[in-house]
Amino acid sequence: MRYSYFFRPLSVGLLLLMAQQVAAQTQAQTQLRPPTPFIGINTTSPTQALDIEGNLRIRAQAGSGTRMMVALPDGTLGVQPMPVPTPPDNLGNHTASQTLYLSSQTLRLRTAADPNHGLMYSANLNSRPVNGPVLFGDEGGVLATAQGGTMLPVITWSNSGRVGVGLNGGNPNATLHVGGTVLVDALAGSGSRVLLTNADGRLTPSTASATALEKLLTMKSGAYFVGPDLDGVYFSPIISFGTTYPTTPVVVCSVSSLRAQHQPLSNDTFTVSVRDCGLTGFQVAVARIGGGGWGQDIQINWVAMPQ
Repeated sequence: MRYSYFFRPLSVGLLLLMAQQVAAQTQAQTQLRPPTPFIGINTTSPTQALDIEGNLRIRAQAGSGTRMMVALPDGTLGVQPMPVPTPPDNLGNHTASQTLYLSSQTLRLRTAADPNHGLMYSANLNSRPVNGPVLFGDEGGVLATAQGGTMLPVITWSNSGRVGVGLNGGNPNATLHVGGTVLVDALAGSGSRVLLTNADGRLTPSTASATALEKLLTMKSGAYFVGPDLDGVYFSPIISFGTTYPTTPVVVCSVSSLRAQHQPLSNDTFTVSVRDCGLTGFQVAVARIGGGGWGQDIQINWVAMPQ
């Protein structure tokens, strides 16, 4: 059986009515806004060439897992897997391409949970003005140089407030412990001189010559004991200096009484004179003022200084 279709011509009024119905159904979904060709989906006021209010689904790009959309060089949209972020590694795998600013924050040298080892900027530290970098550690720290991959300690400090210089990594045993000679430009001058300290502890070179210092260092002193003497005058044997002077030294002596528990208190006074002074020793003569002997022990105190 064959069918045939007969189409009646539509009136102009019917065509206009159909067009109005189609426009009313699609007005909320697609809109062209002349003269700029903006297309809006689910929006009546598109502001871009394609403006979508809601999610966009592209079935051809479906796949497993969460991925991200990328624009290919020809403008085609595609998707690729989301990159897995690399955890921070303390800048170990990075080469700086610009200045690193810490913005007055602390750079912790071990872990985030360890606040005792780091580098920071400080304006004031323990109420003392700094306005500079502070390198700190728990037990102490070391500033070093490196040669061929080997660390060579230069300055060492401890948490007891001691600083060591040139100790090759050893612990400082004093407030300032120097493992070598010390050169102070402010103390430079002609000849060897003696260093003195002023009231605030500053070292200054004195005008005294090294010869005066040598004399002071070679000064000798001692004591010689003498027992009771009934004659009233005592001549000692040679009392040794304990060294040999290049020239005859100046010897000064004094006498003091020594009283044992069984001896009575004595107010005796004595004279002492130096006799036969030489390069290695001297003799003294002791006499009681007022004459007569003495019954207590006496002590001859002496000091010898080269001339």
